[in-house]
Amino acid sequence: MENQTNNPTDGGDQWIDLNCDVGESSGDQIIGNDQVLIPLVTSANIACGAHGGDREHVANAVKIAVQHGVRIGAHPSYPDRENFGRQPMDLTELELADTLSQQLAFLADIVSEQDASISYVKPHGALYHRCSQDTTTARVVVETARAFDASLSMMGQGGTEFERVCETMTVPYIREAFADRRYLECGQLKPRRFSDAVITDPNAAALQGASIALKNVVALDSDQKITVVADSICVHGDNPIAAETLRLIRAKILAAGVSIGSRVLRHGSQ
Repeated sequence: MENQTNNPTDGGDQWIDLNCDVGESSGDQIIGNDQVLIPLVTSANIACGAHGGDREHVANAVKIAVQHGVRIGAHPSYPDRENFGRQPMDLTELELADTLSQQLAFLADIVSEQDASISYVKPHGALYHRCSQDTTTARVVVETARAFDASLSMMGQGGTEFERVCETMTVPYIREAFADRRYLECGQLKPRRFSDAVITDPNAAALQGASIALKNVVALDSDQKITVVADSICVHGDNPIAAETLRLIRAKILAAGVSIGSRVLRHGSQ
């Protein structure tokens, strides 16, 4: 893709990464369109078989990512397919570490078959939100991931407990923001229990994604604006507008002269 690179040089032109959750289909239950979505991003958060994904669909997502030079991230979750990993589970630290280790091993085995590697870990759903707010959960996720592969970076919202744990442990952290989710004044995502929590208009989602990428700004329903700094912009793969939103975001970002790509970050690098 023109003006897309997975390894912009440090200190080079302004850039932004685009990511999407993929590999979440199982059997005949198809979630998202990996064939279309993965070539539009530079980082793919691939399900690890817990909230969604089976070996066939995960392997296909990995294959597409490899074909298009897209960075591969592990997208582990609470082991809860019934709720798609979007309901909290009260696991002990040992139980959480155990399921995370199993999920990472599941994806790593598939990735290794295609002579590729996992670059980062981005928790999914309720686990993602708990990592943002709970130091213990964030620590377990980071420790488990690093024990599995010490080279792994983490991806999550900026200014959270997850980022602070990574800073303390000197683990590279990729700050992300969401094009297709509404925000609260505190900078957190609007809970999905609200009917307007997910943006369903691709033009509105693309406008928010581009605004974050280019200006670090999110406009709220109250006409207020908040600052949201991100290294990567996410569009949810299960959102029906995902592909159109990504195409629009790409057009807006590239038209502004900003590169689209991913790179390995040191903690705190901009």
